[in-house]
Amino acid sequence: MRTAAHTTKAAAAIGAVRRTLTSAVVVAALILAAPMQAHASAYGAVLFGGGDLPGVGWIPNGKFEHKITGSGLRIDRDHARFDAIGTVCRWRIDFLYYDTNGSRYYTSYGPLHTGCNVWGNSRDISVTLPKEGLACAKLISYGKPVPRAKQCHSIHR
Repeated sequence: MRTAAHTTKAAAAIGAVRRTLTSAVVVAALILAAPMQAHASAYGAVLFGGGDLPGVGWIPNGKFEHKITGSGLRIDRDHARFDAIGTVCRWRIDFLYYDTNGSRYYTSYGPLHTGCNVWGNSRDISVTLPKEGLACAKLISYGKPVPRAKQCHSIHR
């Protein structure tokens, strides 16, 4: 039999979990979503998908990671991957390159994976960029960008 004390303790525990989840999501979004400069290598991750849980806030459906190794405008390895709670179907990972004005000048489209997966890796690409700007990776599902599944790094000489 539940008493008022049990109900109060349960409510307090739920409140603590909500505050912790909300704080973690906010901190992760602020720290991980900002572009990072790639000197020799760079790594970034963003949380994607999901939705709002009443009383808790936004809960992600997965994590999208993007790693670059290289130096200056030379990218020796551009790689991305995802892990999801649910499946991601008919997916691919594209690499997009932008100049310092934010204009996209090149896209490397990844191969289409026709099945459904809870995780996936891009192919590795190597490229020497003609100019400074951003190197981004983006997860596509059913031909459309997965919400929040894009991560970028600043590229400088």
